[in-house]
This record gives sequence, C-alpha cells and structure tokens, in this order.
Amino acid sequence: MASHVVYNISLQVVGCMYWDEVQENWSTRGCRVGPNTSSSRTHCLCNHLTWFGSKIFVPPNTLDLSLIRANIQDPAQYAAVVSVMCIIWGLYAIGVVWARRQDKNDALKVGVHFSPSNRPGSRYLYEIVVCVGTRRRAGTTANVAIKLYGDQQDSQPFLLDDSNRNSTPLSRGSNNSFIVTTSEALGQLSYIRVWHDNTGSNPALFVKKVIVRDHVTGDTWHFLCNRWFAVDEGDGMIDRVVPMTSQEELKHFKTIFMDKTKKDLTDSHLWFSIVWRPPDSNFTRVERVSCCLSFLLCTMMANAMWYEVPTGSNTQVDIGPVQFSWEQVSIGIMSSMVVFPINLVIVQIFRNCKAKKNRGKRLLGSPKGGNRVCVTSNSKILHHEDIDTHISLPSDTSRTSFWSNKRSKNPKKIKSLPWWMTYIGWLLVTLTVLASTVVTLMYGIQFGKHTSEKWLLSMFISVTHDIFISQPLKVILLALFFAYVLKKPPSDQNNNANELDSKELLQQCNKRDTNDVIDVEAPSVPLGALSNDALEKARDRNDKERKMSVILTDIGTYLTFLWVLLVIAHSRVDSAAYWQSRSISDVLMKTTYESPPESGLTKTFQKISNDSEIWLWTNHVLLPALYNLDWYYYTKTAPKLVRGGAGLVVGFARWRQLRKKKDTCLITGVMRGVIHHCTDPYSMSTQDETNYNSRWRPFNTSDVPPSPSTIWSFNSASKLNGYPYFGEISTYSGGGYIVPFSSIYYKAVKEIKHARNNSWIDRYTAGLFTEFTLYNPYSNLFTASTVLVEVLPTGGFHVRPEFFTFRLYSLVGDFHIFTLVCDVVFLLFTSYFTFRELKKLYKDKCSYFRDYWNWAEIVIMVLAWIAVADYFICLGIRKWTLKLHQENPNDYTNFQYISAWQMSFESILGILVFISTIKFIKLLRFNKKMFLLAYTLSRSAKDLAHYGIMFLIVFLSFAQFYYLLLGSDYDSFSTFVKSIEKLINVLLGRFSFEEFLIPFRIMGAFGFFLYMTLTNFLLLNMFIAIIVESFTEVKLSPELARNEFEIMEFTVERVREVLGI
Repeated sequence: MASHVVYNISLQVVGCMYWDEVQENWSTRGCRVGPNTSSSRTHCLCNHLTWFGSKIFVPPNTLDLSLIRANIQDPAQYAAVVSVMCIIWGLYAIGVVWARRQDKNDALKVGVHFSPSNRPGSRYLYEIVVCVGTRRRAGTTANVAIKLYGDQQDSQPFLLDDSNRNSTPLSRGSNNSFIVTTSEALGQLSYIRVWHDNTGSNPALFVKKVIVRDHVTGDTWHFLCNRWFAVDEGDGMIDRVVPMTSQEELKHFKTIFMDKTKKDLTDSHLWFSIVWRPPDSNFTRVERVSCCLSFLLCTMMANAMWYEVPTGSNTQVDIGPVQFSWEQVSIGIMSSMVVFPINLVIVQIFRNCKAKKNRGKRLLGSPKGGNRVCVTSNSKILHHEDIDTHISLPSDTSRTSFWSNKRSKNPKKIKSLPWWMTYIGWLLVTLTVLASTVVTLMYGIQFGKHTSEKWLLSMFISVTHDIFISQPLKVILLALFFAYVLKKPPSDQNNNANELDSKELLQQCNKRDTNDVIDVEAPSVPLGALSNDALEKARDRNDKERKMSVILTDIGTYLTFLWVLLVIAHSRVDSAAYWQSRSISDVLMKTTYESPPESGLTKTFQKISNDSEIWLWTNHVLLPALYNLDWYYYTKTAPKLVRGGAGLVVGFARWRQLRKKKDTCLITGVMRGVIHHCTDPYSMSTQDETNYNSRWRPFNTSDVPPSPSTIWSFNSASKLNGYPYFGEISTYSGGGYIVPFSSIYYKAVKEIKHARNNSWIDRYTAGLFTEFTLYNPYSNLFTASTVLVEVLPTGGFHVRPEFFTFRLYSLVGDFHIFTLVCDVVFLLFTSYFTFRELKKLYKDKCSYFRDYWNWAEIVIMVLAWIAVADYFICLGIRKWTLKLHQENPNDYTNFQYISAWQMSFESILGILVFISTIKFIKLLRFNKKMFLLAYTLSRSAKDLAHYGIMFLIVFLSFAQFYYLLLGSDYDSFSTFVKSIEKLINVLLGRFSFEEFLIPFRIMGAFGFFLYMTLTNFLLLNMFIAIIVESFTEVKLSPELARNEFEIMEFTVERVREVLGI
C-alpha cells in the first residue's frame, strides 16, 4: 500500500567574503563555500588571509500554488485570515467616511480671520495666533476679546470672531490666526488681556499660548498661558492678564518637551494623527487613513513572508542578557525593506505635495491651501486682493512700501512637490494595498487554520506594541533629546498670514471697491462682562452639566467594564468542571474494596485505619481506575480514558512520601523502659531528607551510594518542581521520596509490590501523596488530582482528597477571538481607570481617602492589575509545564504550579466580580431610598465600629470557653477556629443542643443560655437600635443629599430638552 512522505525543505543562501582594503568593500575573490557547510555553520575556503565574513540571506517563505489550490477548497482553513481582511477593509471604509467629514470640518478651522473690531483707517497690521488646548471642552462658543498693551500705546479691544458661521474659530486643538489693525505701532508688547462673555453651550476656553506678530517689523511676542477661562474649571476666572514670555522661559525644559511631544504625537505619529491631526496640515485625514492601511497590510505581508522561518545558531551573538543571530538581523532588515521604503515615499508625497490651484473661489481654510480667505463683519468673505481695502491703506506708494517691508521680514517658503504628485501617491497606495492583500491572503491560505491563527495573534501583538508602546516611546525620547540637549525653543506653528505678501496680491489691491466692506466699531471694555450673580448662576449650571457628564460617563464605562469582566470570568468557568471532579472523586473515594481480604467486609478509602489498607486500595481501586481495567477486559484494547471517562492521564501517576526523623523527641525517665523510639510531629524544617538503602537502612561508608532515581532517595522541591501543600494536620514540603507509576499496568503493579515488600510505608511516614493529572479532550478541562493520607501522631490516618479542575486553554472554540478581544479591552479599561484614579488622587490629595467608594476603586484596581499579572504568569507557567511534559511524556508532569496559579487567577476574578457588582450600588445613589440606606450605614459607621469591638470581645470569650471545655470531646470544638465556626452556626440556627451538654451538663446548659441571651437578645437588639437611630437622623436631614438629587433632576431635565419631551 502506497504511503505519502512529506519532506520539509529549508533553503539558505550563504557566501564567503573578505574585506578588500583597496576597494573598501566586501569581496568574494579567492573565497568559496566549503563542503562542510551546514545549517548551523558556514565553511569557507580562501587562498589568502584577511578580515573574513559570511553573507547570510534568509529567503522568505515560498508560495506553494498547489498547496494553496488544495487548501482553498476548505474555507475553514483560511476563514480567520479572510475575516481579518474583511474587518480591516470594513474599518478602512468607515474610517475614510469619518475622515472625509473631519477634513471638511478642519477646512473651516484654518485660514486668516479679520477681526470685526478693526477700525476704518487703521494702517498698522498685527497677526494674533491663539493656540487652543486639546483638553476636553477646551474650545469655546463664547465671544472672546483681546487687548494688546505696548510701551508706546495700548490697542482697542478686538473681538476674536469669525462672522462666517460655517467656520468654527477657537475650537478644540486649533491654532487660529486673526488679523487686527491699529492706527499706530504699539511698540514692544509687555502683556495682553484676554476675556470672554461666557455665552453659548460651551463657553469654557483653555488657551495654551498666544503669539503676536508685527507684520511691519517682523517682531514676534510669545505669551504662554496654559490656563482655563471658565467659571467651572481651574480658579473660575474668565478674564486674565497674560505677561509676555521671555526667551529664557521659552527654553525651559517643560515648554520645549510638551510642545515637541504634542507636535510629534498629533502630526508625526501616523496612527494617532488620524484623530488629532493639526487642522492646518496639508496631510489630510483621508490620506493618513490610507497610509495606515498600506502600512498595516505591508507589515502583515512581510510578517507572513518570514513567519517561522528557521534561523541557524552559527551566528549567535550574546551581549549580556541579549541574544540574537545575524539571520534574525537579516530578516529584520529585509522585512523593513519590504515595508518602510514604499510607505515612507507615500507619506512624504502626501505631506509635502502642494494643492492644485482651483479657478473658482475656495472656502476659508482649505486644507490644501488654495486661495486663502479672510472674514469681515458683514459675513462677506475677503480674498487676498481685498486686504488693502479692508485695512484702508492710503495710497499706492505707501501700500507698496508697506507690503515690501512686510515681505522682507517673512521667512523663506518651504519647497514642496507639485500638486500632480498627489495622484502618484494615490496610485502607489492602491498598488501597495492590493498587492499586499493578495499576497497576504495567499500566505494565509497556505498556512492553514492553526498556523494562520498563531500568525494573526503574533501580528496583532506586534502591531499593537508598535502603535501604543514603541512609537510613543520614540516620540518621548526624541522630545527629551530636543528639550534637554538642543534646548531649541518652539517655532511658530501658524503661518497662515505669510501668504499675503505676493506681488500678484499687490497688483490686485486696487481692484476692490471700498463700498463692499462694512467695518464694525470696537466693543467697549470689558466685552460682555458678567455680574457676580450671573457668574454664580453660570458656575452653578456649568457645574451641574459637568457633573451630569461625569455621571453618565461613569455609568456607561462602568457598565461596559462590568460586562467585559463578567464575560472574562464566565469564560474561565465551565459547569462540566464540577462533574469531572465529581466523577474521579466517586471512582477513587466511593469505590469499596474488601478489607480484610476475603472477609466479606467492605469499606471506602476515607475510613482506612492502618497502612495495609493503603496497599489494598491501591491494588483494587487506584490502579484499576487509572488503567481502566474494565475497558481492557471488555474490548481487549488499551484504554484511552480512566474509569468513569473523567479523562486521560497526562504523563502518569506517582506516590510522594514525606517522613519524620527518627528519635527526635525526649522520653521522660519513667517511660524509657517501655518506649524505646519517639519522633516529633512532622514539620518542614525537621523533615527527613536522608538517602537510604532499601528498607530504610542507613548507609555505611562501604556501601555504594544509590541512584538518585531510586525510591529510597530524597528529592528536593526544586527538583520535583513542587511547592508547599497545606494539609489538615500540617504543611508539607514539595519534595519527598518518589515511587513513579509505569505507563503499563502490570509494571505498575510490580512497582507497588516491590515497595510493599520492602516496607516503603512505615511508622515514620508523615504524609503520602497520590498525584496525577487528567485531561478531558471533550470538555477541554484539566484536573490536578491529589489524594493526601496524613498519619496522625496518635497513629490514625486522615484522608484529604483534592481534585481541582481548570481550563488551561481558554482561547479555543468558536469564540476565542471574542475572548481575546475582551481580555485586551479589560486591560485597556484597567489602564483607563488607574489613570483616572491617579489623576483624582493627585487633585484631591489626602481627602481622596475619605470616601469609602474610593477605597472600593483602589481595591478593584489593585485586584485588576494582580489579575493581569496572574494571567501572564499563567501563560508562562503553562508554556513551561507543557514543555516539560513534551520532553518526558511517559513521566509524571507536575501541574501543581499551573493549577495553583490558575486557582488564584479564578479566585481573584471572583473577588473582583463580587466587589465590582457591589459597587453597582453607587450607580443607584440617585434613588432616594437607596441613598438613605447607604448614607445610614455611613452615618452609623463609627457607632457600629464600637459595637463590633464589643461583640467581638464577647464572641471570642465564648469561643475560648467552649474550646477549652469541649475541645477534647467534639471535632466541632477541637480547634479554636472550629469553635468560632460552630458558634456562628449557632447564631444561624444550625446546631445540636446535645453537644453543649456532654460531658458538663449543667455548665454546658448555663453557658449556652448565657451565649444566646447576650448575642441574640442583647447585642442583636443593640445593633438594630444603632441602625434605627442613624436612619432617623438621616431622614430629618434631607439637605445632606440635596445636591445629588438636584443633579439627577437636572439630568432628567436636559434629556427631556434634547428629546423634546
């Protein structure tokens, strides 16, 4: 019968070269590749001696068209790749529509605006650039005015407005250029005054800085502000005097660093600039979105070309903890050559290309330049040829000298590419994205389902790391270099008015009729000043609007966070886990065996009374269950699952014994003749770690040391990869003496028989662990099984079984991509909430800790970050554990570490879900009844704390009383902790009265009567009285909650206004 043989071929191109000192280049003359060349080293044969090197070229993955044709018949093989491509192109389509609309809005934010307050006859021209911040609500709808103060004279107030209602000056993140005119020069400016009238839906304004340019002398003055002009932000001021900033202040580290960082993140960072693009940039958002698509698809193609390409170790380089090979460097260089050159050319074309000159008139602030326009008070748009008329320049001679003087002060224009290069840029984008899409799809089809999914996951992590970590870090480091080393002050960012000096403009200055322009008289000072009562009302309303916005945002983000958290938590829990644990528990713990043999008496393992029953249970229950003898006897084939179908054994099982040292306790003089040997109870510090001969015989100097793998040699916890285990009697170490079970049943029986015949379990055994791990492929669940037999100091036995079932592979199934997305969203939410709380802590200082809801936020954030760390630790330990199993598949693989970390991860998620759900009460604080309940508890917190101390004293007193009285007679009182648990059950009504009467009938009855009287009748009623008193006080003080309820009423009112109800 013919069989198919699959060969994997790895291709490497190597060469031998030397450094030619004459030509100053690498040359192959006199050198050839030797016959001993392999994938791990290059053998070179040369007829001369000099500096040598080996050329290393790692070819990309080849496209196997036959394999692609075969895989394309099964859509499941490439469904993930096609889905990702559809998502990318769908997001691109949505992004282009959004970007086009934003480009149109940006077109209204740029250009040169003429202040409506310019007076007729004024000849001296100033340009005022107002840089609005990027903070939330930084743009304003109010009327903003400015006044300049010089050493010769002061200007009149100028309204910084645009009468063209299609434009939006002083919007968030914009740099607005306003032309104002004065009758004479003001001289050197010393300070400016800025204010607004607090009108409109969003009157708040955050000004970063103001730049004033003298277009006659070319002088420039900077006024750094970085302050709010708002009644509900900062110090509540809307009228400020801003002094001029000196050159020394402009060179401060903070100023340069912040300006450089903002500029690079909003313009140079390709991905971030899609959202925060400067409105006056020639590089439009649509072009940026297209460049991002090209870069992403090229990156995917390059990553697929060299994905999982083998790299040899012949060029391994170690630099401290960093290790790399020249093959990896070669792959990095070649993939960069695939991605960066073409995309760099495309970006530079779009960034430096001039706009096409249109014959018709374009709107104010065209993103590609064109005919820039200025605005006058009569809503008419002034073009460049109308400027002289608007500022009333006197005559042709003076006008010519004016513009000539101004033109001489202008900086040189930056060279740009011709407008038709834009079409070349779009052609390159089209060709690049189409070619990258086709090649990437072909690689995805060739990879198949599993390889393509791993490739997409690695690609997602790589791109995310580059966008959110590498690129911002590069921007910050570059800004640090500029601010700390170069110390170059920030350059002017707005040159919109610099286009007003062309000769063509001078020739058209006389063509405008002066009747077309209507000027507006300057407003009086202060412009629209508000009274104190009006300011207070405005502050109150704005404060309510701000709180309403914060409340609605908190509710939305918190509900989304809670939903994501619940999805993550429930994805780690499976109802089949309980049944899998119960199945193996019933097989091992409830299966009966005959003890003593042939006596007809049966018992379960939980009721063992001597060590011989351990051997009986092992031979009649444990081994038949693990090797599924029933299946073998019935089918005559090797079973794949254990008895009961709970899963298959991963590795195989083992016994691990911990022992006590001999003769470690002191025997009193009276009993020395009776008792000859005595040992202390087991502890990790005094456990026996000696290597023995068979039957636990000590070594003699003449004996040959046993092999470390024998059952009589001690293995440390580090060797066994174990950790301490908490039992009922003691805490046991992760090491011990090992009996491994063979993968074949009769060999395992032989091993157990050998251990029994040589008394492997004896009087010095402190704990015996039966350890194995099961995996159920049908439910995708692992079960870490541990059955601990503890030997009591009195000679009895205590059996403690533990079966922990967990999901090791969470990213499987139809919803694994969705689960991964939820994990990423959870990380983003955690980062956002952490930043928000740190910002709140910085603002509120110590008062932050006075609100108990803030403590809940702290606990949630701490647990969330612990869960994130635990998640990545579990990934690392899972990889390490599975690697150990793959290296030794027939040996026992210790899953204790991964099960412990997985248990801690699930426990943290459970606590996090609990606290996050409890925090949901905060969202109901606007309901009066719910608020009264919460406020009652907070109001009575101090009294309840005092009550709790008194109750704790009484309760602990009774716990000690019953522990000392009944500890030797009942298991429920055998320890102090169990006494506390029992008394809590008594409060809940779950107890047996007989336990309190034996053996001290009168004292037990009296103590029980006293306990019930103090706790149920006295202390419980006192607790109710405290709550009732606090609730009465809260109801009589409704003004304490008035502000919260007003915010709710205000929110409802605003919603009705929006909906028109």
